[in-house]
Amino acid sequence: TLERDSNALFNKDAIEINLKPGAGEWMKLAFDHAGSQWDNRFKGNNPLNESWNPEWEVRHHIINDEFFVTDTWQAEVGIPFSSLGVKPPAPGERWSVQICRNFDDIDDLGYPVGERWTSWSPATQGGFNEPTTFGAFRWVRNAPVFRLLDYRDIANGQVGFHGELIAPGSEGVL
Repeated sequence: TLERDSNALFNKDAIEINLKPGAGEWMKLAFDHAGSQWDNRFKGNNPLNESWNPEWEVRHHIINDEFFVTDTWQAEVGIPFSSLGVKPPAPGERWSVQICRNFDDIDDLGYPVGERWTSWSPATQGGFNEPTTFGAFRWVRNAPVFRLLDYRDIANGQVGFHGELIAPGSEGVL
């Protein structure tokens, strides 16, 4: 685990979550499978370089899927709105959001390419820190959540997944 807010996190396999709740500043929360966390606020493409450590939680575990790589991982993130300094969004409200994954320790993962990144909304101009490439989240009250529990090995010609639909408020942080 790295020290909190260490920029070395971005040289590893990490997830970045960018949240822009309206006009003006936006926030980046990043984490890896070892429990390291990084967070900062931005104005435009520039970090504000301040000491800002909101409370947020990451739960993760390693999966052995025997197809893509032997060690993949999944995570659930709980981010209280109050820790971000914003009010909970009203139903129907939209936020600009970008969710990205860095695969920078490719040699350890066995990928045949030198670098790989993925993003929920295409991050073509300016990379992950360009708010104009963020997608849109529309907030809905009392929506159920689908949690992926496992999936079948695509290499053996099986396509399928197993999960659960969770009613809002039925357990802790989601």
